[in-house]
Amino acid sequence: MIPYHEILSRLPIESIEPLDGLCVRFCYPQAREIPRHWTIVLDAQAQIDQLEPDVTDRKVVADRLEGLRHALYQSFEQGKGSALFETMGITDPARWRDVLLDHYCRPQWLYTNGQAAFSLVERQGPRFEVARLPSLASLHEFRTLDVRTLLDPREVVEFGHQDGAEAHVLEHLSQVTVRMLTLRDGLERRILLLQECGIRPGGPGRADITLMIAHVAGRSYLLQMQPDRCDAYTVLNELPDLLEQGVVEACATCSGFRFSGTSRDSSGGTRGFCRRRLEAARASGLPMPGLDVRPRYGTTVSVFDRCRSYEMIDDEEREVPFCQAGEIEG
Repeated sequence: MIPYHEILSRLPIESIEPLDGLCVRFCYPQAREIPRHWTIVLDAQAQIDQLEPDVTDRKVVADRLEGLRHALYQSFEQGKGSALFETMGITDPARWRDVLLDHYCRPQWLYTNGQAAFSLVERQGPRFEVARLPSLASLHEFRTLDVRTLLDPREVVEFGHQDGAEAHVLEHLSQVTVRMLTLRDGLERRILLLQECGIRPGGPGRADITLMIAHVAGRSYLLQMQPDRCDAYTVLNELPDLLEQGVVEACATCSGFRFSGTSRDSSGGTRGFCRRRLEAARASGLPMPGLDVRPRYGTTVSVFDRCRSYEMIDDEEREVPFCQAGEIEG
């Protein structure tokens, strides 16, 4: 079962209602205050003194506000000709901004399965307006100057009854993405299912924690991955200790896998390269710059990838062990 309180811990939640085994709905205790940058985003001559006053480089703040303005205009352009714009008579970006504020700051309900998120706004009629949000994290990002992806107006659907609106949401939230890996224990093999289910704050000055559910042999385990403490590579290597069985067949536990300093830092510990593929690329005689541009070498790999050349190795047996200090939770 999805750990609802873990997934949603970044939000000020008053009411969490499980709708079925995969998703919940929840609401804010009260309407969220509209961030100041959203009140001035369309004003080209806006005074930005009160925006992030602790940032000394005001040009940086101005550039970020301009980036937000561009994202709003881009979202507005997407909506031209859509059913929503026609129904609501939206003809200018200011009106579209107000709709965004309704969904991000004043929704009646929010819904999530930990991977996707929807908002529901009730209009006069009554009409029930359902929007697919870019992500659950976008509810937090909306309150910052750094949001660049807003909801797509073409994916906003209206209903005449809340039951119909929620049936639409449940249909979409029933589609959960699951990754399949092999868990090998001697000659025995089991299927390991990994289901991403959101993020939660990592604490002051720390990276966010990615949550994932591991399903194997009828049991489920909560995994927590944090780039600067216990990243995905470390979790996959330590997972057998939690499960008390086998080894996960993936690049993370393969003798051919390597991190470079930049690949680990930039990917949060989820991507590296395959030494065997790199050696084959060098022996091919083809030009090397870029490696993963045409022709494709496929040297860059995810810690979750796997191939037929898999060869298991314990992290402690590597020339330079990669596991970080930390532990995963079950």
